Amino acid sequence: MEDFTRKCPLSFERVVLTICGNMQTSYADEMVRVFKRLDGDGFEMLGLPDSSAFSHARSKVEATAFEELDSLVLELSEQHFGECMGRWKGHRIVGLDGSTLQLPDTPEVRSAFDPKCGSEAIPHARISQCTDVLNGIVVDSAIASMQVGERELFRRHLDRIAGNDFLLTMDRGYAAHWLFQLCLVESIPFVARVKLDHSTEVAAFAASGAAEGEIVFEPTDASHEVLGDEGVEPVAFALRAARIELDSGETEILVTSLPEEAMPLDDLSLCYELRWGSETQFRHQKSHLHMENFSGRTPRSILQDYHANVFAMNLVAVLALPAHAVIREETAHREHTYYINMANAARAMRDEAVSLLGCLTDTVSALANIFIRFASDLSVWRYGRQFLHSRKNPGRKFHTSYKPIG
Repeated sequence: MEDFTRKCPLSFERVVLTICGNMQTSYADEMVRVFKRLDGDGFEMLGLPDSSAFSHARSKVEATAFEELDSLVLELSEQHFGECMGRWKGHRIVGLDGSTLQLPDTPEVRSAFDPKCGSEAIPHARISQCTDVLNGIVVDSAIASMQVGERELFRRHLDRIAGNDFLLTMDRGYAAHWLFQLCLVESIPFVARVKLDHSTEVAAFAASGAAEGEIVFEPTDASHEVLGDEGVEPVAFALRAARIELDSGETEILVTSLPEEAMPLDDLSLCYELRWGSETQFRHQKSHLHMENFSGRTPRSILQDYHANVFAMNLVAVLALPAHAVIREETAHREHTYYINMANAARAMRDEAVSLLGCLTDTVSALANIFIRFASDLSVWRYGRQFLHSRKNPGRKFHTSYKPIG
């Protein structure tokens, strides 16, 4: 990447680097932090642009810039770190899941993301992500209006997840004839949970008490509409089904496109459990990275912050891949499994990202600092430990008008 040092104070590159830094303080403080790294001894406080200049400059930056950076990171990771990526039975396990983000409350934001939001309610945006749960990489993401459903957002992920070694896992909110048929057409293997009352055929299988069997999925009105848009003829098809009895006493019905020899019953249940990594990814984004603490109050700034956040998070996960391999080797003799503390890794990346991306002369030093910090702060994983967690709702809100000091 071109050396951005000593470019004009508010060049496109400097604005992008500042936004990529997970801005949590004022524009002025963020510019000081970034420009000091870029300019080194040449930094001059008197020449620092004011906050309104930065706000004007970022209004000219398209959010697609951060999407392109993210695509580049994913492409390079597969080229250079593919052998370091964790796989299960030859597949990268991808969890498909959606969530919502609380947004700054302005008329423009309401109109763009949540037009039906009540006047006293807080507006939200819908997000959808395909997460490689074994490697902590978001392989595709989308943010949209609350008017767009999670299943509809799945169609935006199709091109990215088709034609790869991904095994898609989905919760019961995605169960639909048309969605399953699109996976079959695109040769995307999947494991999905379905509601017990999803259809007459599913209810009959659940009532049968059988551990395994087949369930036929018939085309629906929605199938004809959606598949027609995709140029696909709706057809009936059978999927392998499995009955899982949970420790809570709840019955879970899973369906899959994989045959028994490729995915035995016990492995099927474990595979679906791995999907939980997509849930924890949202927790990491919202709790550790403060994804909902947006640095602007316009639809453009929200799109910028979201895609910049995903890019920065993926950069951490990709650089952690070779570090994970070293840690596994160095701790193989220990009783427990050790892994990188990704929250602290993200903090390390925030400190070093400017040097890594903006100054070619500091790239080696930045990488060394990142790997040292990754390896010096490990967490231990003790299999089988369970805790009874009480649900807490502290009601904490982020206010873009008031920035924290650090």
